[in-house]
Formats: sequence, structure tokens, C-alpha cells
Amino acid sequence: MKVIDNIGRFTIAKCSKDYIVINNDLEYCNHSHFRSYNGAKKCVELIRKGLLPRSRYFRIAAKRLLGDEYEDLIIVTGK
Repeated sequence: MKVIDNIGRFTIAKCSKDYIVINNDLEYCNHSHFRSYNGAKKCVELIRKGLLPRSRYFRIAAKRLLGDEYEDLIIVTGK
């Protein structure tokens, strides 16, 4: 695993087949896998802004990354 980026409390690393985002403030179980670096970075940016992602996959990833803090994300409606 090669560390690609550190964004606040999150680390984005390149694995053999995908990218992994790790929440450094919580246990290792608070991580999620992404197909692309851009997807991983976008999810982290939404979380840092306090926004709940629209995509079901990103919502599940955010929940895994944040643990109990997931409930604090703001739901944005409309486009």
C-alpha cells in the first residue's frame, strides 16, 4: 500500500487494484475502498464539508469512514 494523499484526518492510499481511504482518528475498520483516486477524494471532500453524499455507494463509504459521526452530516436536497 502506497500513501498518495493526506487530507485532514483522512489518508488516501493506492492498493494493488483500488484506492483505500482511512480515517486516521478511528480504528482501521473505519476505511473504505474506491475504484479511482478521484472517487476517493470526492468522498473525503464531501465529508469534510459536512455533506451527505447522494450516491448510495458514497453514503455507505461515508458511514464506514465516520462511524458515529455519520449522523452529523447534512442532507442536501435538489440538484
